[in-house]
Amino acid sequence: MGSDSIPLWIIFIICVIGGAYFAATESAFSAVNKIKIKALAEDGKKSAKGALAILNNFEKALTTLLIGNNVTKIAGAAVFTILATDIFEALGKDATYLESFEFSIICSVLSTVVIFLFSEMIPKSMANDRSESVSLFFQGTLTVFDFSPFLTEKPSSFQRW
Repeated sequence: MGSDSIPLWIIFIICVIGGAYFAATESAFSAVNKIKIKALAEDGKKSAKGALAILNNFEKALTTLLIGNNVTKIAGAAVFTILATDIFEALGKDATYLESFEFSIICSVLSTVVIFLFSEMIPKSMANDRSESVSLFFQGTLTVFDFSPFLTEKPSSFQRW
């Protein structure tokens, strides 16, 4: 494991931080008091107006949040597996071990623990405790990640008769 793994570490950290962002934002907007946000918006607070617009179209925002959550967590787990392979190779493990079921289990458990804690549970717990401030803070960035324009056309099999 050398300097060629530094970009992978950076990608992994970006995936963990991205997953934390999507998880915290989802939790904050799910838990926030809409009446408080509406009152702040009526008082002229610009971020509250943005948050209220998201809350009024929460299904659209939730789609974006769930897609972002899945992409960051799946990519993070894949990059973690590559990094773990590099680490175990540097520790002298041979190719047979790196292709074994045991190694697959170790990678799965380690990546699940790291990603679950730092991209899911801790951010969601913190966002639930501070739902108003988190939703006001992240409302502007959530519009940047809006995937819904790509999902507006429903396949005919999903349309009702």
